[in-house]
Amino acid sequence: MLKTFVALLCTCFAMPTSAKLGETVPQLVKLFGKSYTIESDAVGKRYRFRSEKVSVDVLVSNDVSVAETYFSDHSLTASGEPPSDIVRAVLKTNVPQIRWSEIDAWTFAADYALRSSDQKHIAFLRYRGPQPEGSIWTLTVGDSKVLSSRFSTSAPSPPTSVTPPPEIPSPTQTARTADTREPSATSKSGPKPGETKEQYEQRVLAEARTKDATAQSPRWVYSEHEDAMGRGSEKFAHVDSLTTLSFGFPYQGDQVMRLVLQRNPQKGKDAYIKVDHGQFHIRYPHSNFTIRFDNGKLQTFPFDSADNGMSNVAFLGYGQYDRFIALLRKANTIDIEADFWGEGTGVVTFDVHGLQGW
Repeated sequence: MLKTFVALLCTCFAMPTSAKLGETVPQLVKLFGKSYTIESDAVGKRYRFRSEKVSVDVLVSNDVSVAETYFSDHSLTASGEPPSDIVRAVLKTNVPQIRWSEIDAWTFAADYALRSSDQKHIAFLRYRGPQPEGSIWTLTVGDSKVLSSRFSTSAPSPPTSVTPPPEIPSPTQTARTADTREPSATSKSGPKPGETKEQYEQRVLAEARTKDATAQSPRWVYSEHEDAMGRGSEKFAHVDSLTTLSFGFPYQGDQVMRLVLQRNPQKGKDAYIKVDHGQFHIRYPHSNFTIRFDNGKLQTFPFDSADNGMSNVAFLGYGQYDRFIALLRKANTIDIEADFWGEGTGVVTFDVHGLQGW
């Protein structure tokens, strides 16, 4: 996996548009152009440069750049990886005359990661699966303290024995569209005895949302994978959230959460949630996430991390599947509140009605 370019970082190549870390805003504008927007960030400000020639997010702290993310539309190589010459050129421009060595990528929820020989900088790439803004792959390079603080606030929790299954095929575009409609808070029945105004409005909103969900076609997508050794087939059902999550740098951009059910002839039944980018905050031995089925009471479920370090995946705790699926079958919508590294809690809503065969 990109081993060859680690040993060849001193080779010169034609460089794409990129800037040195530590440059000022006027220098960045001169290089990337005047077409940009500014967003607040916990570290400082994020400058989003967008034009026909460049798509770069630059994190600025104390008036100088400390991290940059490049959104590339260059095709992957035949081996399914970013072109090493472009990656080398960007690293060479940002941090000249420095060698790099490979480090664990899962800490940054990335596909490949490097650290500079002086320990001052980190770079990581993401290229498997969908990328933000329709890009094919992204490269983030920045100050090691800044990037590490976002992903390694504390040591990752010890892995469990759960192994994530093969990637599920992407759902249809309809299933990935966020539903932003807000039902009106009115009801012919009126408040129940002892019900506060806030409780009444929440109940009516939940009832209206449930009614709206059942009017739509089921959003579940089903797939099946035959075992190469003839041990049967593994079945999956997944659904994407109606609403989206929005994280800070370098995971910026709206993204959905996916709920996946899986059935394996050897390993039994399981369920997990995942995001394209970002990291669930799983404490040892597990973290408790909150789920609401329709307008019912809040339910707490333990979630475990994956044993291969995929921090963008969280598995339903052992012994919880039967309880979860029993509630899921009866529900039209569910809300899941989960913890994320460096982001706190996030809540998304799923339309889960019409589940068949589970």
